[in-house]
Formats: sequence, C-alpha cells, structure tokens
Amino acid sequence: MANREAISTRKKQKYVENREAKCAASAEWRKANRERVAAAKNAWYLQNRSRSAARSRRWYEANRDKAQARAKASYEANRDHAKARVAAWLKQNPGRRASYQKVTRARHPEIGRADHANRRARLLGETGRLSGADIRAQYAAQKGRCFYCGSDLEENWHTDHFVPLHLGGSNTRENIRIACPSCNDSKGCRHPDDFLRIIAERRT
Repeated sequence: MANREAISTRKKQKYVENREAKCAASAEWRKANRERVAAAKNAWYLQNRSRSAARSRRWYEANRDKAQARAKASYEANRDHAKARVAAWLKQNPGRRASYQKVTRARHPEIGRADHANRRARLLGETGRLSGADIRAQYAAQKGRCFYCGSDLEENWHTDHFVPLHLGGSNTRENIRIACPSCNDSKGCRHPDDFLRIIAERRT
C-alpha cells in the first residue's frame, strides 16, 4: 500500500512538472490530426446523442446568460454567413417556416410579444428593438406579477410600453412593463402618471 501511494505521488508530481509541455504537445497533435479528432468526436456523438443533448441542456440551463451572450457575439461576427444559411434553409423548406415559428412561439411566448411590440414601434417610426430576452428579463424582474395591480400572471399577459409610443416612449427594455390584460386594456394610451393615479383612487 505504501509503495502504491508513493508511486501515485511521484506520478502526480511528474505530471505537474511536465503539465505545460504535455498540454502543448497535445495541442500540436490535435492540430496535426484535425480530421482524425473531428471523426472521433462525431463517432462519439452518434453513439451518445441523447447523453450529449442532456449534457448540453444542463449546461445551458446553468449558463443561460453566458450562452445567449456567446450566441449573440457569434451571430454579430458572422451575420452575413448566418443570414445566407437561413435564406438557403428557407428556400429548401418553404412549408416548414410557419410550423417552426408556431412551435417556437408556443415554447417561448416572449418572442411573439417582442415581435408584436417591434411591429407597433416601426409603424410609429420608433427605431428601438426588443428581444425575447428583454421581455423574459422584465417578467422575471416583476416576479411574474402585474406591474400595476400586482396580481399573479399566468399564461395570459401583455407587454406594455410604460410611456406610450405616441407620447414619445421608447421601444426599449427600460420602457417595458408586464401587465395583466385588464390593466393593459384599461391603461390604453394614457400616460403612466395618469393611470397610476386612477389605480390609487380605485384602492381608496
């Protein structure tokens, strides 16, 4: 037992002493054998597809903000290539776009609400643009409650421009509030100060 522990200690020490050299040699080998490495990775993925997908999901859930920032940076750096790929896919799959959008919006309702807000903003000449992440972040900031009445929100909720667009409000995260349908419909195009005053009078 003592000899085994001594051997293990020497191996660990030797590894630490030669770690940088081993890492460099390994990197050089991978660089010289890219096709072989890629083939091995692909073979492993095909044999462990469900395991790989589960691992990816766990990492994404634990690093959602990091993953989204990485995806955004990658898109910005390869915008033209990404648009060309999307255009080619749409050309090859003309009937799948609508069904894909339907499924995506069912899973992520904040995307549809962001698109709706962006359309309204464009009609009024407002250049700000919201993303599904903006809507989701505001929903989380309000802890799933209506900004105006404080009621618990379920699946039926609205995205409200706090200062209405026609009164000079911007189509940005800072000017977005999540509201229940009743409050949003009642507020309409009122200035938030006027509407909050009405709510306060109702409570008295």
